[in-house]
Amino acid sequence: MNSLRKKNIKLRLSFFVIGFNLFAFFALGQTNANVPSKPQEVKKKVSLDRSLEPGVSDEISSLFENVVAVQRKAKVKSGKFLFAPYLSIDFSDSPQTMYAMNLNIGYAAGEYFEIYLNYVPSYVNNERSISKKVRALPLYPDGKSPYLYVEKAKNSYGLELNWVPIYGKDSWGPYGIVRSDTFINFGISRLNYVIHSGFKSKIALGKTWFISDYWNLRLQAGGSFVETFNESEKKEIIVIGLLEGGLVYYF
Repeated sequence: MNSLRKKNIKLRLSFFVIGFNLFAFFALGQTNANVPSKPQEVKKKVSLDRSLEPGVSDEISSLFENVVAVQRKAKVKSGKFLFAPYLSIDFSDSPQTMYAMNLNIGYAAGEYFEIYLNYVPSYVNNERSISKKVRALPLYPDGKSPYLYVEKAKNSYGLELNWVPIYGKDSWGPYGIVRSDTFINFGISRLNYVIHSGFKSKIALGKTWFISDYWNLRLQAGGSFVETFNESEKKEIIVIGLLEGGLVYYF
């Protein structure tokens, strides 16, 4: 009786172990089936489609065809008073070089025109080397020394007009930008010599760099027609080159 009971118990345990293993097997298999597998990464090189680049005749080009960039002006000059002192140096074949400190007082009659009263209180006349070489030549038979004569200038006064048709900006160094104006300068003045008087006219091209709100840098170069007088007091007209530079103040 006891051996039969032991056989029943062993049989039941065997069925229990087999059933538990089957349950675990199917349960784990179902769990792994629900977990998605990691897709394999596919590396594919994508090349650019050059046919999509805009051409000259495409619509994107015509979009900016009539776009114009307008520079901002450095300052509003209309109605302002101006003071422009500058140094003038002439270049010519005259026996003397004239240096002059010009004092200009002006008014901005609009954004494109500046009118000045020009006054030079005194000229510095420096004898050139050619004149010195002529004086070093042997004396004439009558005992006179050869020399080149030209009457020395004393002072002058007149009018100047600046026409300012162009404005923009300039690059100073790798990072600095300075706004500027480009102008044409016209002038006429009365030139007083030691004895006589004559007229002087000029035309020059120049630029003004706006460094600050009040004072600004100005440089111009051009030519001038000047009436001079020789030893026999005969009037002559000579052409000289001019280099002028200084400051301009806007009030």
